[in-house]
Amino acid sequence: MKMIDVLNMMTEGKIKDQTILEIYQPIDKLCTYTFNGKFKAFYSNTKYRRELGGYFKISGDFLNYEVELIPPEPKKYLVKFNMRGWKEHFRYLNYYKKNDSIEINSKRCTDSAKTHFTKDELQSIQPVREFLEDMEGKYELIEVDECD
Repeated sequence: MKMIDVLNMMTEGKIKDQTILEIYQPIDKLCTYTFNGKFKAFYSNTKYRRELGGYFKISGDFLNYEVELIPPEPKKYLVKFNMRGWKEHFRYLNYYKKNDSIEINSKRCTDSAKTHFTKDELQSIQPVREFLEDMEGKYELIEVDECD
């Protein structure tokens, strides 16, 4: 993809927050920038976090640089249930793919139990979706980075 294609995508609002832009300069140097959805601009991944326009002269050469857009990783969530009488440690949704079942247990990741879900997974895994519908909002989604 060319840099001009990325700029067109920006004007059309097609770039998601935290998307990575990799620019391959003619001298075989790779530069990476992260899209800030709030400010609608790419910023360097250095300690100075300068805007992309501060590094390049907008020219025909720049517009034809080879680039790659890397979409952000989808956010993952724990599902914590808010029910009186349950121990704090055992309030999290666990999904077992092996037998397509769920249980409420700890938030610990294991090889057999899935505890961190994307929003798409919460809708696409049938037992999870149906259980959450039955719970009628008596749960909260807690954003997590990786397995604890």
